[in-house]
Amino acid sequence: MSTPAAFPRAPGRTTSQRLGVRRGPAAGSSLARRRFRTARLAERASLLTPRTFPRILDAACDVFVARFTPCFLVALALGLPILFLESLLPRASMEQSSFVLTITASVLPALLHVVPLVCVCALVAGTVQGRAVSVGESLALGVTRIPGMLVLTVLTEVLSLFGFCLCIVPGLLLRWLFSVVPAVYVLERVNILRAIRRCVALAAGGGALMRWLGCIGVGWVMTMPFLWVQQALAFPPARRALEDVLDLRGVGFDLAVAALGAPLLAIGVAYAATVRTVFYVDQRTRREGLDLELRLAALRAGEAAPAEGAA
Repeated sequence: MSTPAAFPRAPGRTTSQRLGVRRGPAAGSSLARRRFRTARLAERASLLTPRTFPRILDAACDVFVARFTPCFLVALALGLPILFLESLLPRASMEQSSFVLTITASVLPALLHVVPLVCVCALVAGTVQGRAVSVGESLALGVTRIPGMLVLTVLTEVLSLFGFCLCIVPGLLLRWLFSVVPAVYVLERVNILRAIRRCVALAAGGGALMRWLGCIGVGWVMTMPFLWVQQALAFPPARRALEDVLDLRGVGFDLAVAALGAPLLAIGVAYAATVRTVFYVDQRTRREGLDLELRLAALRAGEAAPAEGAA
Protein backbone atom coordinates (compact mmCIF):
# COMPACT_ATOMS: atom_id res chain seq x y z
CA MET A 1 0.00 0.00 0.00
CA SER A 2 1.41 3.43 -0.93
CA THR A 3 0.39 7.06 -0.54
CA PRO A 4 1.39 9.79 -3.01
CA ALA A 5 2.87 12.89 -1.46
CA ALA A 6 3.47 16.20 -3.30
CA PHE A 7 6.35 18.49 -2.43
CA PRO A 8 6.55 22.06 -3.87
CA ARG A 9 9.71 22.48 -5.88
CA ALA A 10 9.19 25.65 -7.92
CA PRO A 11 6.30 27.99 -8.69
CA GLY A 12 3.81 26.16 -10.83
CA ARG A 13 5.70 22.81 -10.60
CA THR A 14 5.47 19.93 -8.16
CA THR A 15 7.40 16.70 -7.73
CA SER A 16 5.50 13.58 -6.73
CA GLN A 17 7.06 10.92 -4.51
CA ARG A 18 5.43 7.58 -3.81
CA LEU A 19 6.00 6.14 -0.33
CA GLY A 20 5.55 2.45 0.33
CA VAL A 21 6.05 -0.19 3.02
CA ARG A 22 8.86 -2.70 2.50
CA ARG A 23 7.88 -6.33 2.39
CA GLY A 24 10.66 -7.40 4.75
CA PRO A 25 10.33 -7.46 8.54
CA ALA A 26 10.52 -4.14 10.32
CA ALA A 27 13.64 -3.44 12.33
CA GLY A 28 13.14 -4.59 15.89
CA SER A 29 10.35 -7.05 15.08
CA SER A 30 10.53 -10.60 16.40
CA LEU A 31 10.98 -11.94 12.85
CA ALA A 32 13.88 -9.56 12.23
CA ARG A 33 15.52 -10.62 15.49
CA ARG A 34 15.17 -14.29 14.59
CA ARG A 35 16.72 -13.69 11.18
CA PHE A 36 19.54 -11.71 12.81
CA ARG A 37 20.33 -14.56 15.19
CA THR A 38 20.30 -17.09 12.37
CA ALA A 39 22.50 -14.87 10.21
CA ARG A 40 24.87 -14.32 13.11
CA LEU A 41 25.26 -18.06 13.52
CA ALA A 42 25.64 -18.58 9.76
CA GLU A 43 28.31 -15.88 9.49
CA ARG A 44 30.48 -17.80 11.91
CA ALA A 45 29.28 -20.96 10.31
CA SER A 46 32.36 -22.73 11.38
CA LEU A 47 32.10 -22.77 15.14
CA LEU A 48 35.06 -25.14 15.06
CA THR A 49 37.68 -22.74 16.37
CA PRO A 50 39.53 -22.80 19.70
CA ARG A 51 37.73 -20.55 22.18
CA THR A 52 38.08 -19.12 25.64
CA PHE A 53 35.30 -20.03 28.06
CA PRO A 54 33.31 -16.77 27.51
CA ARG A 55 33.38 -17.45 23.76
CA ILE A 56 32.37 -21.08 24.34
CA LEU A 57 29.35 -19.87 26.30
CA ASP A 58 28.63 -17.26 23.64
CA ALA A 59 28.71 -19.94 20.92
CA ALA A 60 26.54 -22.22 23.09
CA CYS A 61 23.94 -19.46 23.46
CA ASP A 62 23.89 -18.88 19.68
CA VAL A 63 23.50 -22.59 18.96
CA PHE A 64 20.84 -22.98 21.66
CA VAL A 65 18.81 -20.07 20.24
CA ALA A 66 19.20 -21.36 16.67
CA ARG A 67 18.03 -24.86 17.66
CA PHE A 68 15.83 -23.92 20.60
CA THR A 69 12.57 -25.38 19.30
CA PRO A 70 13.79 -28.93 18.54
CA CYS A 71 16.02 -29.03 21.65
CA PHE A 72 13.20 -27.82 23.88
CA LEU A 73 10.58 -30.13 22.38
CA VAL A 74 12.84 -33.18 22.60
CA ALA A 75 13.76 -32.44 26.22
CA LEU A 76 10.11 -31.74 27.06
CA ALA A 77 8.75 -34.88 25.36
CA LEU A 78 11.32 -37.10 27.06
CA GLY A 79 11.25 -35.38 30.44
CA LEU A 80 7.50 -35.02 30.97
CA PRO A 81 6.67 -38.75 31.37
CA ILE A 82 9.61 -39.26 33.73
CA LEU A 83 8.66 -36.17 35.75
CA PHE A 84 5.07 -37.45 35.95
CA LEU A 85 6.28 -40.77 37.36
CA GLU A 86 8.47 -38.91 39.85
CA SER A 87 5.51 -36.81 40.99
CA LEU A 88 3.52 -40.01 41.59
CA LEU A 89 6.14 -41.43 43.97
CA PRO A 90 5.22 -39.40 47.10
CA ARG A 91 1.62 -40.57 46.85
CA ALA A 92 2.66 -44.17 46.16
CA SER A 93 5.16 -44.19 49.04
CA MET A 94 2.41 -43.12 51.45
CA GLU A 95 0.24 -46.02 50.35
CA GLN A 96 2.95 -48.68 50.36
CA SER A 97 6.65 -48.92 50.99
CA SER A 98 8.64 -51.35 48.91
CA PHE A 99 12.11 -51.98 47.56
CA VAL A 100 10.93 -51.28 44.02
CA LEU A 101 9.70 -47.81 44.97
CA THR A 102 13.01 -47.05 46.67
CA ILE A 103 15.02 -48.07 43.60
CA THR A 104 12.65 -46.15 41.32
CA ALA A 105 13.00 -43.01 43.42
CA SER A 106 16.79 -43.18 43.12
CA VAL A 107 16.83 -43.88 39.37
CA LEU A 108 14.29 -41.30 38.15
CA PRO A 109 16.38 -38.18 38.94
CA ALA A 110 19.22 -39.60 36.83
CA LEU A 111 16.79 -40.42 34.01
CA LEU A 112 15.46 -36.84 34.07
CA HIS A 113 18.86 -35.55 33.02
CA VAL A 114 20.33 -38.46 31.06
CA VAL A 115 17.43 -39.19 28.70
CA PRO A 116 17.04 -35.64 27.29
CA LEU A 117 20.82 -35.13 27.35
CA VAL A 118 21.68 -37.93 24.93
CA CYS A 119 19.23 -36.65 22.31
CA VAL A 120 20.03 -32.95 22.67
CA CYS A 121 23.75 -33.76 22.24
CA ALA A 122 23.10 -35.09 18.73
CA LEU A 123 21.03 -32.05 17.75
CA VAL A 124 23.62 -29.57 19.03
CA ALA A 125 26.66 -31.37 17.65
CA GLY A 126 25.21 -31.35 14.15
CA THR A 127 24.62 -27.60 14.31
CA VAL A 128 28.11 -26.89 15.63
CA GLN A 129 29.64 -28.97 12.84
CA GLY A 130 27.56 -27.22 10.18
CA ARG A 131 25.06 -29.95 9.33
CA ALA A 132 21.37 -30.36 10.11
CA VAL A 133 20.28 -33.22 12.37
CA SER A 134 16.57 -33.99 12.42
CA VAL A 135 14.62 -34.67 15.58
CA GLY A 136 13.95 -38.23 14.43
CA GLU A 137 17.65 -38.88 13.84
CA SER A 138 18.59 -37.50 17.25
CA LEU A 139 15.90 -39.58 18.97
CA ALA A 140 16.97 -42.73 17.14
CA LEU A 141 20.57 -42.19 18.18
CA GLY A 142 19.73 -41.15 21.73
CA VAL A 143 17.40 -44.03 22.55
CA THR A 144 20.04 -46.61 21.63
CA ARG A 145 22.60 -44.91 23.93
CA ILE A 146 20.39 -44.42 26.99
CA PRO A 147 21.18 -47.77 28.77
CA GLY A 148 24.94 -47.36 28.44
CA MET A 149 24.70 -43.68 29.39
CA LEU A 150 22.91 -44.63 32.60
CA VAL A 151 25.73 -47.03 33.46
CA LEU A 152 28.30 -44.33 32.70
CA THR A 153 26.41 -41.79 34.80
CA VAL A 154 26.28 -44.09 37.82
CA LEU A 155 29.94 -45.04 37.43
CA THR A 156 31.24 -41.47 37.05
CA GLU A 157 29.02 -40.19 39.87
CA VAL A 158 30.25 -42.88 42.26
CA LEU A 159 33.89 -42.15 41.41
CA SER A 160 33.35 -38.39 41.74
CA LEU A 161 31.59 -38.74 45.09
CA PHE A 162 34.43 -40.96 46.31
CA GLY A 163 36.85 -38.22 45.28
CA PHE A 164 34.83 -35.59 47.16
CA CYS A 165 34.85 -37.80 50.26
CA LEU A 166 38.65 -37.75 50.19
CA CYS A 167 38.94 -34.03 49.47
CA ILE A 168 37.20 -31.45 47.32
CA VAL A 169 40.18 -31.22 44.94
CA PRO A 170 40.19 -34.91 43.81
CA GLY A 171 36.40 -34.80 43.41
CA LEU A 172 36.59 -31.63 41.33
CA LEU A 173 39.34 -33.09 39.15
CA LEU A 174 37.31 -36.24 38.52
CA ARG A 175 34.27 -34.16 37.57
CA TRP A 176 36.46 -32.30 35.08
CA LEU A 177 37.97 -35.48 33.60
CA PHE A 178 34.48 -36.96 33.12
CA SER A 179 32.98 -33.70 31.82
CA VAL A 180 32.59 -34.78 28.18
CA VAL A 181 31.53 -38.39 28.80
CA PRO A 182 27.98 -37.91 27.43
CA ALA A 183 29.14 -36.27 24.20
CA VAL A 184 31.88 -38.87 23.61
CA TYR A 185 29.59 -41.83 24.26
CA VAL A 186 26.67 -40.51 22.22
CA LEU A 187 28.45 -38.88 19.27
CA GLU A 188 31.40 -41.24 18.79
CA ARG A 189 29.30 -44.37 19.46
CA VAL A 190 32.03 -46.12 21.41
CA ASN A 191 31.67 -48.60 24.25
CA ILE A 192 31.68 -47.61 27.91
CA LEU A 193 35.37 -48.23 28.65
CA ARG A 194 36.46 -46.51 25.45
CA ALA A 195 34.23 -43.53 26.29
CA ILE A 196 35.93 -43.12 29.68
CA ARG A 197 39.41 -43.29 28.16
CA ARG A 198 38.50 -40.87 25.39
CA CYS A 199 36.90 -38.29 27.69
CA VAL A 200 39.88 -38.32 30.05
CA ALA A 201 42.27 -37.87 27.13
CA LEU A 202 40.22 -34.98 25.71
CA ALA A 203 39.70 -33.21 29.02
CA ALA A 204 43.32 -33.41 30.18
CA GLY A 205 44.55 -30.71 27.79
CA GLY A 206 46.42 -27.51 28.49
CA GLY A 207 44.12 -24.91 30.02
CA ALA A 208 41.07 -27.15 29.76
CA LEU A 209 40.48 -27.17 33.52
CA MET A 210 40.06 -23.39 33.71
CA ARG A 211 37.84 -23.33 30.64
CA TRP A 212 35.71 -26.10 32.12
CA LEU A 213 35.42 -24.30 35.48
CA GLY A 214 34.33 -21.14 33.71
CA CYS A 215 31.76 -22.93 31.54
CA ILE A 216 30.34 -24.96 34.42
CA GLY A 217 30.26 -22.02 36.83
CA VAL A 218 28.51 -19.57 34.52
CA GLY A 219 26.32 -22.30 33.00
CA TRP A 220 25.23 -23.36 36.51
CA VAL A 221 24.21 -19.80 37.34
CA MET A 222 22.19 -19.60 34.11
CA THR A 223 20.35 -22.93 34.51
CA MET A 224 19.81 -23.10 38.27
CA PRO A 225 16.77 -20.77 38.37
CA PHE A 226 14.91 -23.13 36.04
CA LEU A 227 16.01 -26.29 37.85
CA TRP A 228 15.40 -24.90 41.34
CA VAL A 229 11.84 -23.86 40.55
CA GLN A 230 11.16 -27.28 39.05
CA GLN A 231 12.62 -29.04 42.11
CA ALA A 232 10.70 -26.75 44.47
CA LEU A 233 7.45 -28.08 43.02
CA ALA A 234 8.34 -31.52 44.40
CA PHE A 235 8.67 -30.35 48.03
CA PRO A 236 5.76 -31.54 50.23
CA PRO A 237 4.86 -28.02 51.51
CA ALA A 238 4.84 -26.68 47.95
CA ARG A 239 2.76 -29.64 46.77
CA ARG A 240 0.18 -29.05 49.52
CA ALA A 241 -0.01 -25.35 48.68
CA LEU A 242 -0.45 -26.14 44.99
CA GLU A 243 -3.21 -28.62 45.78
CA ASP A 244 -5.15 -25.84 47.48
CA VAL A 245 -4.43 -23.29 44.73
CA LEU A 246 -5.24 -25.60 41.82
CA ASP A 247 -8.04 -27.41 43.69
CA LEU A 248 -6.85 -30.73 42.29
CA ARG A 249 -6.28 -34.08 43.94
CA GLY A 250 -4.89 -37.45 42.97
CA VAL A 251 -3.45 -38.24 39.55
CA GLY A 252 -4.79 -35.01 38.06
CA PHE A 253 -2.71 -32.98 40.50
CA ASP A 254 0.41 -35.09 39.80
CA LEU A 255 -0.04 -34.49 36.08
CA ALA A 256 -0.46 -30.74 36.67
CA VAL A 257 2.75 -30.61 38.73
CA ALA A 258 4.63 -32.46 35.99
CA ALA A 259 3.19 -30.11 33.34
CA LEU A 260 4.33 -27.07 35.34
CA GLY A 261 7.83 -28.37 35.98
CA ALA A 262 8.62 -30.07 32.66
CA PRO A 263 9.13 -26.88 30.57
CA LEU A 264 11.52 -25.47 33.17
CA LEU A 265 13.41 -28.74 33.34
CA ALA A 266 13.54 -28.93 29.54
CA ILE A 267 15.13 -25.47 29.24
CA GLY A 268 17.71 -26.16 31.95
CA VAL A 269 18.70 -29.61 30.71
CA ALA A 270 18.78 -28.58 27.04
CA TYR A 271 21.04 -25.59 27.70
CA ALA A 272 23.36 -27.62 29.96
CA ALA A 273 23.64 -30.26 27.22
CA THR A 274 24.41 -27.53 24.68
CA VAL A 275 27.26 -26.13 26.77
CA ARG A 276 28.76 -29.58 27.33
CA THR A 277 28.57 -30.43 23.65
CA VAL A 278 30.16 -27.15 22.52
CA PHE A 279 32.92 -27.67 25.11
CA TYR A 280 33.48 -31.20 23.75
CA VAL A 281 33.73 -29.91 20.16
CA ASP A 282 36.15 -27.18 21.31
CA GLN A 283 38.37 -29.82 22.95
CA ARG A 284 38.37 -31.97 19.83
CA THR A 285 39.23 -28.97 17.69
CA ARG A 286 42.14 -28.04 19.95
CA ARG A 287 43.61 -31.51 20.44
CA GLU A 288 42.65 -33.38 17.27
CA GLY A 289 42.05 -30.74 14.58
CA LEU A 290 38.39 -31.59 14.13
CA ASP A 291 37.88 -28.50 11.93
CA LEU A 292 40.58 -29.64 9.50
CA GLU A 293 39.23 -33.18 9.52
CA LEU A 294 35.74 -32.02 8.56
CA ARG A 295 37.03 -29.69 5.85
CA LEU A 296 39.12 -32.49 4.38
CA ALA A 297 36.11 -34.81 4.43
CA ALA A 298 34.04 -32.14 2.67
CA LEU A 299 36.70 -31.69 -0.01
CA ARG A 300 36.92 -35.43 -0.57
CA ALA A 301 33.15 -35.53 -0.96
CA GLY A 302 33.35 -32.77 -3.57
CA GLU A 303 31.59 -30.22 -1.36
CA ALA A 304 32.68 -26.74 -0.42
CA ALA A 305 34.60 -26.73 2.82
CA PRO A 306 32.96 -24.59 5.52
CA ALA A 307 34.40 -21.12 5.82
CA GLU A 308 36.56 -20.50 8.81
CA GLY A 309 34.66 -18.58 11.45
CA ALA A 310 35.86 -15.77 13.60
CA ALA A 311 37.53 -16.81 16.82
